[in-house]
Amino acid sequence: MGAYWLHCTLCFRAALSQRAAAVAGILTQLAFGELRVQVLMACYALGVAAPGMSRTAAMDYIWLGQAFLRLVPMRPDEDLADAMRTGALANDLCRPVDAYWWWWSRAIGRVAAPTLLRCVPLILLCFALGVLRPPQTLGCALACLDMLVLALLVSAAIRVALALIGDWSGGSNALAILGMPVIWMLAGIVLPLPLFPPQVQQLVAILPFRALLDSPLRAWSGDLHGSALGWAMLHQVVWLAVLVGFGRLLTRRGLTRLTIQGG
Repeated sequence: MGAYWLHCTLCFRAALSQRAAAVAGILTQLAFGELRVQVLMACYALGVAAPGMSRTAAMDYIWLGQAFLRLVPMRPDEDLADAMRTGALANDLCRPVDAYWWWWSRAIGRVAAPTLLRCVPLILLCFALGVLRPPQTLGCALACLDMLVLALLVSAAIRVALALIGDWSGGSNALAILGMPVIWMLAGIVLPLPLFPPQVQQLVAILPFRALLDSPLRAWSGDLHGSALGWAMLHQVVWLAVLVGFGRLLTRRGLTRLTIQGG
């Protein structure tokens, strides 16, 4: 366990050096956040938006979604995908560690660093501009923090699983192009999930993607409380176990057919 924690920490520190990219990302997310707010507020003004969420709650949802945008996978794990294409995967397999836990710990560090670099300045700026409300209670804040940690673990597991599926089959790029828009939609980036039609919400509630963003954001606002909050956390934990188990299965089956040429 110590080796994986150290690996995660080192990857986290390495990713923290990308400050210029974080600044550019913050400016971009501010612009897109304002655009999304204006479009959604226009829908509310015209009576088009569904009554599943108030205006202020929807605004909080959008700005928090921009702050924690990097929790939603933008592509499969690039380090793993590159290692599998170039043969550098042999270096990981020579280490006296479990391959999947090694890749997963690296993905956690790679996701956590850019998320932290962007979310803190964005949240503080939104507070200063008065476009974001603080958590309803201390319990809401703690619940949101716990669910963000689970979302980070789920996000890393999805990234590794997508890389394994794509590269074992030789179609990582196609998988990323086809899969990422679906994940973004079902995580709540494009539109807050409470505004989806009820029939669609029943399907979305089962899938793992709401665990990436929707559940933590609704815990912040207090929209999820009591038993609903407990079920949302259980949803995250169950899907985390499923995704990690699926990733380990892919790793085990893929390594039995792996051939690395050269030397």
